[in-house]
Amino acid sequence: MSALARLLGDLSDALQLSRPQILPQVRVPPGANARARLDIYCEGYLARLCETLRADYPALALHLGESFETFALAYSRTHPSRHPDLRHFGARFPDFLAGGMPRPGRRWMVQLARLERACGEAFDAAEREPLDTGCLRGLLASGVADAGLTLHPSVRRLRLGWNVVALRAEALHGRLAPLAREPAADWLVWRQDQRIRLRRLDAQEARLLRRLERGWSIGGLLARMWRDASSPATGTQAFACQMETWVRAGILCADLPTSGRG
Repeated sequence: MSALARLLGDLSDALQLSRPQILPQVRVPPGANARARLDIYCEGYLARLCETLRADYPALALHLGESFETFALAYSRTHPSRHPDLRHFGARFPDFLAGGMPRPGRRWMVQLARLERACGEAFDAAEREPLDTGCLRGLLASGVADAGLTLHPSVRRLRLGWNVVALRAEALHGRLAPLAREPAADWLVWRQDQRIRLRRLDAQEARLLRRLERGWSIGGLLARMWRDASSPATGTQAFACQMETWVRAGILCADLPTSGRG
């Protein structure tokens, strides 16, 4: 390791972990205190991390007010940034809140944080061409049962039991909404046309999405729909309608089987 790399490593440890190995390298004018000068940088670094969390979780920050700073500081001190891109710094913040929120009345905070994280990840997710209506109809008509359908990289699914979707929507306009419990339900989060979309899922759609996430093929999904429907014709129609809905939303991608597969 070069001297510069060692020095930068010591500086990082000092800023993130309060390790003082770098103190002998801190140059100060006569009468000044090296520890005090280093503390200025440490405090500034922590403040920048807290600003990052506030930017990533604006609705939660609005609802918590000054209390948000307490959680942000605790997280910043126990979860040092390990990536040069600060977009990744707050990835574990919802889990951090979940670990310190034993009271049921605080679970809304965790759910709101998970929702905001999902929205951020959906917005930053990789681009991929979604399946279009013509391709879907061709797959269904050709009977390619082992074709794999995958979800667009931006898709996230959440289980929510509080009105955190409404809290986030109002917070985007700088407004506070009253907190309320809701019947637990699955929600879909995804990006379409560079905008974040959210939609509540019914039980059947949520089950289908879980099976897609586990890698079920078109044939497997359709067979399960036949089992759950009153007749194969009804199951086929319901399956086709669901696929059309997802295609219009832009959340499906196709992994076609390679030639020669049995």
